[in-house]
Amino acid sequence: MFGEVSGGDAVYKTSRNVIIPFYGYASLAFLIAIVFIFFWAPAFTRHYFHPKVIAATHLMALGWGTMMILGFSHQVVPAVTKEKLYSSAMALLSFGLAATGIPLLVYSFYTFEMGWMAKTGGILMNGAVLVYLINLILSLVKSRVESIIALFILTAGLWLFLTTLIGILLIYNFSIPLFSEDSLHFLSLHAHLGIIGWFLLQIIGLTAYLVTENISPDLRDIKSLNRVYLLINAGLITFIFMFLRGANRYWYLIAVMEIVGALLLFFRYWVKMRRQHTGDKPAFIRMKYILLLGGFLLLSVILLAVLLLVFAGKGEQVALILAYGFSIFFGWITAFILSITFRSSASGVPKESSVYRKEFSESRIASKSNKKSLLLWAVLIYITGYLLFLTGVLLSVVGFIQIATLLLLAVAVIHNFGVIHKIFEKSEW
Repeated sequence: MFGEVSGGDAVYKTSRNVIIPFYGYASLAFLIAIVFIFFWAPAFTRHYFHPKVIAATHLMALGWGTMMILGFSHQVVPAVTKEKLYSSAMALLSFGLAATGIPLLVYSFYTFEMGWMAKTGGILMNGAVLVYLINLILSLVKSRVESIIALFILTAGLWLFLTTLIGILLIYNFSIPLFSEDSLHFLSLHAHLGIIGWFLLQIIGLTAYLVTENISPDLRDIKSLNRVYLLINAGLITFIFMFLRGANRYWYLIAVMEIVGALLLFFRYWVKMRRQHTGDKPAFIRMKYILLLGGFLLLSVILLAVLLLVFAGKGEQVALILAYGFSIFFGWITAFILSITFRSSASGVPKESSVYRKEFSESRIASKSNKKSLLLWAVLIYITGYLLFLTGVLLSVVGFIQIATLLLLAVAVIHNFGVIHKIFEKSEW
């Protein structure tokens, strides 16, 4: 397959004016989502198809996760392709379409009215993804560098477009019978196309980029990344095949095993690259925290998925499904996004020119041996809030959920302050 993982370069970067809107919007959406969940806590002890749960989920998935990763991928593509982004105007158009469509969708799900507002929001979101894909493809076409990271990003974008396309069809299915089954039947397919195809592929690809920034091309284990890429896509295709065939849920274990195999292989890759790392030690201290947090939360997702399969024949496990969804969006996806904040994406940026890097640099904090870093505190608060929220959902205790939400709100505030620092500094993003 592809042979090179390109590292960052000061020449090949996207204007901060393109990146800032994505990061700012995503950070605000994260904060708003947590506030909403605090007041909507009782809904998380009921059914996963509750309007407030669906609204919060899409605000997290689209407003927080997708917008932040879109911004970061716009930033990474020039570094891995060794070419400037094809069009900054198209990137901003993609942002504008998504930024307008997301509130329309969230409000429509909150009121559970799949009328013109929901349809308009869905069309705008599909348009945003399509513009992003065209811009990405044109950027890759003019590049002479074959990069496995670029392949991860492109394939993830294609899966995202399929996810949003199915989403808009499901909205129309409420008023026009497009499918033989109701929209709830296809919810699992819609969700996992986004979770595995969009988020997992993007997170693996972008994490691989972060890990290999300071590693010589000759030392990079590209074969392992190729295998990870193939296993993830094979697992998703297996899942789609099983879903469309109406297979027994236990057959889905095949897809789960393929995905778990990819994750184990990527963990091995990460360890190997850590040994080859020649850059600054603080970067890998941050990555260690991120791997710990992301691995811990991802493990909980896998365990919940297995529990769902085990209890498949014993009626619908609503609490487990809610916990599973929470673990995904407030778990490993958020863990990765928070890593972007603390990393500060300082490739090619002089250390002395970055206020954010000075404030959050692990090297600066580590010198104070008797004090824990801000990042470590954020990790500890986040894990505590995560576990407490999970307990509240599984035991249907609203009080636990609200206390947990306050802890998560503290992390969201820390994240927003970090982004504000970056927005008002003069250096390139």
